[in-house]
Amino acid sequence: MGGSAAIFTLLDRAVLQPLPYPDADRLVRLDNQVPGVGPDATWALSTAQFVYFSDHATRLDAVGLYRGSGGNVMTPTGPERVRAILVTQSMTGLLGLRAQVGRLLSPDDDTPSGPAVALLSDGFWKRVMGGDRGVVGTTLTYNDAPVEIIGVLAPDARLPGWPASSMPDLWLPLRVDRGGTFYNNHVYPAIGRLAPDATPGEAEAELARLTTRLPEAFPRAYSQDFFDRYGFRTEVKPLKDDVVRDLA
Repeated sequence: MGGSAAIFTLLDRAVLQPLPYPDADRLVRLDNQVPGVGPDATWALSTAQFVYFSDHATRLDAVGLYRGSGGNVMTPTGPERVRAILVTQSMTGLLGLRAQVGRLLSPDDDTPSGPAVALLSDGFWKRVMGGDRGVVGTTLTYNDAPVEIIGVLAPDARLPGWPASSMPDLWLPLRVDRGGTFYNNHVYPAIGRLAPDATPGEAEAELARLTTRLPEAFPRAYSQDFFDRYGFRTEVKPLKDDVVRDLA
């Protein structure tokens, strides 16, 4: 009975209850299917796709990237290994992040020339900083480099697919360089938000058309031979379906 109750609790949270994000029914996961690598091969998005989709997709009104990381922080009691997440500024709106102290990431923070800044999780703030509201504006040493603390996230900050018990301690700007060199580097999980009148199928059809233009837009990163060899295509799935699949 205990096992059945636990399973029901998971299903209730994942299937019956809405995801804890604004406009949750419009959130989708963006992935790439690569059958030339293997029948079930799936790649995350590249920064080139993020830029191109953000600029040209009409069936999505927002796209965000993130990537898990980690490092060392110098705390008042000595060095500590922490969990970190790199996020585009657009992720703050997609996930409905709120700052209980200070502010969230701004577009200026998310540029290559932006200042070195960080958001603290509620747990890290209370455990390491004693819940001191004066930490905003102070400097934290992360991986031997100074970063300014600009805010503390509300306790309900969540990342899809991440257990609440292992949420990142630090949230840092991903900083996609739109004027830099792009590579075929599919290492960034991505979330999108459908336009108000769009369906996942419509968004996927549009991204399929946009994906075929990547060799022209980013010739250093993509070629027609790459598409012919690997059958590369972008897939759009409701985020809730993705979360339920992770529990299966």
